[in-house]
Amino acid sequence: MNFVSGALNAMGLGGGAGMKSDVREFLSLSSIRALLEKTGDVSEDFMRSEPLLIFDTSTQHTWLLATNAALYCVTDNRRQPHARKLWRIARSDIERDGRFILPIGEAELNDRDGYLIIDGQRPRKFTRALFQTLPIKQSILNMLANAFPANVSLSQ
Repeated sequence: MNFVSGALNAMGLGGGAGMKSDVREFLSLSSIRALLEKTGDVSEDFMRSEPLLIFDTSTQHTWLLATNAALYCVTDNRRQPHARKLWRIARSDIERDGRFILPIGEAELNDRDGYLIIDGQRPRKFTRALFQTLPIKQSILNMLANAFPANVSLSQ
């Protein structure tokens, strides 16, 4: 079993246990930034974070947000009471000596969605239609380059 298939098998995509039947509104980008500010490092500038919506359905949004110090993944599922920070990757694990070192991979799912795998984290769905102009990997690299104050090469 390779890395991608092992990660997909570990996802456990089935089941909807714990889901509420009522649905709330999606959080605004400023509310998502405020959520991260409560859990993040005080030296990070969350209000100036670079956002990238990677997954969009009627009930769920998944965002990547890059601050001057880290990359975050946040999921906002309207059937859950609140949005959740899924993970944080420190800048030192993203770029070194002005070059991106962050492993970013994709896996097939269907015509509408794919899987995004960043630095061995649990695969996250992404909506292909959001990345018709610029591929998702390049969109992520652009977001990171805009978030990090130093000159960083877009090549890996």
